[in-house]
Amino acid sequence: MLGLCGCMKNYDPDSGNLFLTYAGPAIRNAMLDYIREQNSSFEAKHRNDMISLDELAKDEAQNRHNFLADPTRQTPEQIYLAKERIDDLHHALSMIANREEQYLRYRFGFIDDIEHPLTETARHFHLSESRAKSTEAIALDNVWLELPWWY
Repeated sequence: MLGLCGCMKNYDPDSGNLFLTYAGPAIRNAMLDYIREQNSSFEAKHRNDMISLDELAKDEAQNRHNFLADPTRQTPEQIYLAKERIDDLHHALSMIANREEQYLRYRFGFIDDIEHPLTETARHFHLSESRAKSTEAIALDNVWLELPWWY
């Protein structure tokens, strides 16, 4: 509504543009500005709380974690869910044909922690690239069918 009101005030009919042509992007931008304002980042919310590292070193009693956001930190729930997904994947791999399981484990680095390209995987299993590609597609479909329904 605020965006529309602003458009009504600022619209110039002599500009040659239709009102909807002018108002559409202006309203959208006003909505995005409002959303950004309401969901500002941690750093923006605590901009006035930031202190220099020199000041922080002088006063070790202050808790540094109150001022620095860690974007890589996971919650315990995220860690648990990731482990659960990995366990489900390994279970699904064990449920498909042994040949397909070995192919996927090699191709995606479950064996040696190195993801191997399709051409290298084809050579490793003495397959043509087209046969390796079809084997991979079938194996991935079979793994998908073995995963729990919520994936």
